[in-house]
Amino acid sequence: MVEFEEVRRGYRKEQVDEYLRTFTEEYGNLLTELEAATQEVGELKNRYKAIREKNERLEKEKRELEEQNNRLKAADSAAYSDAIASALVTAEMSAKQIITNAQTEARLIGDAATRDLSDIIQVKREALEDIRRMSGRLLGILREESELKAGEEQIPKLLRKKTGSEEKA
Repeated sequence: MVEFEEVRRGYRKEQVDEYLRTFTEEYGNLLTELEAATQEVGELKNRYKAIREKNERLEKEKRELEEQNNRLKAADSAAYSDAIASALVTAEMSAKQIITNAQTEARLIGDAATRDLSDIIQVKREALEDIRRMSGRLLGILREESELKAGEEQIPKLLRKKTGSEEKA
């Protein structure tokens, strides 16, 4: 909780100004962090999209290799069939492994992006809560200042009444 030194007409203006400067700076820092995190999420989404596209290309290549394998099986003699089939099986296994790795990496990137986004949302909520709390405090200070000013305006009236009643006595 922030406390300001009380002076004759409310709180010390320098302390309130310093507090507001600090608050503004912290709020600016939070906004900068939020923008950086948002940008990072965008970059992660782009990476995820690129991996997904690569995965689709590899799937297409796999289908083409399978079609090629089928054509070669029909056209080649029995001697070449075994060698070609073995090479295609190896290529298919490699393609499956590449696809599996790409899918795993895409999932990890998506999970990281989700966690980062959750963290960004939490930081934003905390910043908004801080702003609400500080705004409430500032409103309280302004009310107190207004009440003090109103009280100061009443002092001369009270003194005149008191002086007038003392003269009558």
